[in-house]
Amino acid sequence: LALERNNVLLYENEERIRDFTMSKFGGGSSLVDVCFVLDCSGSMGDNIAAVRDNLGEFADSLSERGFDFRVAVVTFSTTVDDVWDFTNDIELMKSRLAGVDLWGGIEDSPSALYRASELSWRPGSRRTIIWITDEEYPEQNYTQEQIVNRMLALDIKVHGVGEAYLQTDWFNPIVLPTGGTFYDIYGNFRDVLLDVSRMESQDHYLLTLELVSTAPHDIRLKVNYAGLGGETHIVVNGGDTGLAKGLACYPNPFNPVVKILVDAFSGSGDVEIYNMLGQRVRHYALAPHQPSKIVWNAHDDRGLPVSSGFYLVTLSIHGDDGRLRHETQKVLYLR
Repeated sequence: LALERNNVLLYENEERIRDFTMSKFGGGSSLVDVCFVLDCSGSMGDNIAAVRDNLGEFADSLSERGFDFRVAVVTFSTTVDDVWDFTNDIELMKSRLAGVDLWGGIEDSPSALYRASELSWRPGSRRTIIWITDEEYPEQNYTQEQIVNRMLALDIKVHGVGEAYLQTDWFNPIVLPTGGTFYDIYGNFRDVLLDVSRMESQDHYLLTLELVSTAPHDIRLKVNYAGLGGETHIVVNGGDTGLAKGLACYPNPFNPVVKILVDAFSGSGDVEIYNMLGQRVRHYALAPHQPSKIVWNAHDDRGLPVSSGFYLVTLSIHGDDGRLRHETQKVLYLR
């Protein structure tokens, strides 16, 4: 992404700001953290061996693409077993995988995925989990929704490798919202790892400006790039950055899901999605005092799929201060 200053429009209380600095930090473009979450029940011996046998080539593929990579492993069955935090020592990880004990039980994938999210992921890294299991899972400890929310909050993409009959009900509810891909467990695992290694890089930009007064500031940021973009804003009251209200939608364009993120606010709030005819197709009530993460799957309130095209995502906040705030972003659904 080659974002320039002229792609960015910055406003303070609707007055254009031209005096700001913009710097690109490349952490996201080169750092890659990959965690393998492996079912270690008795039937998974060959699959764990496939991870071990292909780990070196997977690492080489990442290196050839210029990534600074690390790998981690979490194994599980009824409980979370081995937890090996991130390292770039591939031979060490291969030796550990050779010693994994296989045992039976009810495979608790959600607990293992959550434990993986607690590892030492680097700030700005491309964060990927490769989750491999051949069984359904319980949701006593964590539900699918809780796992998705956790992964979205930490910007972790989850790829799934499993039995084809598990894809719809057990893998897709976690894999698709996080932007991952499902792979058949009987496919060539070497090809799976090489496909995952072809990840695209991402860039982060930091904008800095000076606010000299203590009056409330409504800062609005608008980005236009290659015919796409969006906008968000943050309200700073009395020189305090503690109260932020903003809307972000990504990816955009999207298929099959778009993630809608709303900053924490005080009061009551709603997100409504409208088609270009002005008809409301989806409504979400928001909980105050905490960030909200919505995954819209291009279905209306009745559960019916919507047609491709542009939609308006509208955030409405009725603040405790009596003010009504609106923010809108256009998203494009492609099929």
